Amino acid sequence: AVSRLLMLVCFAVLGLSASVSAQCPGGSCSITCPPDISLCLAPDNYEHSEITSAWVASFANPSGPSSCTQKRVWRDPNGNVELEAGQSIWVDCDDVGDHIDLWVTVEKPLWIECRSSFVRVRVHIKDCEPPAVACPPMGMFDCNDDVPRPGTSIYIPFAGWFKKISLATFQNLGGSATDACGIDFVVYRDQETVDPVCKTNRTIDREFWVFDVNGNHRHCNQMLVVADNVPPTFVENPADLEIACDASDAAKIAAITDWLNKNRHPGNQAGQDAVVQDNCDENMVMITAAPGTTAAILAQMPNACDPNPREVIVVFTANDGCGNAATR
Repeated sequence: AVSRLLMLVCFAVLGLSASVSAQCPGGSCSITCPPDISLCLAPDNYEHSEITSAWVASFANPSGPSSCTQKRVWRDPNGNVELEAGQSIWVDCDDVGDHIDLWVTVEKPLWIECRSSFVRVRVHIKDCEPPAVACPPMGMFDCNDDVPRPGTSIYIPFAGWFKKISLATFQNLGGSATDACGIDFVVYRDQETVDPVCKTNRTIDREFWVFDVNGNHRHCNQMLVVADNVPPTFVENPADLEIACDASDAAKIAAITDWLNKNRHPGNQAGQDAVVQDNCDENMVMITAAPGTTAAILAQMPNACDPNPREVIVVFTANDGCGNAATR
């Protein structure tokens, strides 16, 4: 529910306190109204706010004899049109920023001659109710680049930098916001905590501020979690290496060393070395081999040619730095 701030400023025609004494038994009535009074009124179900004579009269204080108890509220300063009990003045969003002037008098019951001067009550109408807001639900993502970060940068004085988005974008993210006078725009900012080992993984505390058309706002928070649980993929397996058994030791060493280097530090050239892809572009994929040295591989080869060629199985492991690995 929305509410309106109605600020009352009171003026007496003859001063803050005034009275009329002609033919009034027991002394004339007078009335005083404080100059700066404000109140938030709750609207009814039709998004209106009600101004009643009883509410207006409650801010005007009789200062004459105790018998001056009958307060009356008028729509004009001459007492021609009264705002009677049971009558109301209705205001809504279209009236925000405007004011309504009413006049209050006090008198003794049945003694019009004891009526006080007319004191003006100025009612300033303002929207002081922030929007009703529900934040988007918690979000889970595999990669940091998957996290939606829409909007344009905007600076809010005394608050800092935000990203500005429309209500439609906020709703597409899973949030909702309503306001009787209408939503203007939404802003958000992120506070990120990055995993010290896996730079992809992080938690994001996203704070949304939703503004209505009259500048009122309400905020809420959403938690986003980035957790990479997908291993890299060998799009191309490491190519096999064949070495003639009668090749020189130097030739064998050179061939094995070059082959290991190509597959541990691939240029992703299909048919020449391993081709590895990771679902998160920001990850740095590292490839290791076991056996991982030229000497260790040569140690498993025969010293001379053998009728049955000797195979040495080398296992390559691609690791994305986030605990996810694939082997070939």
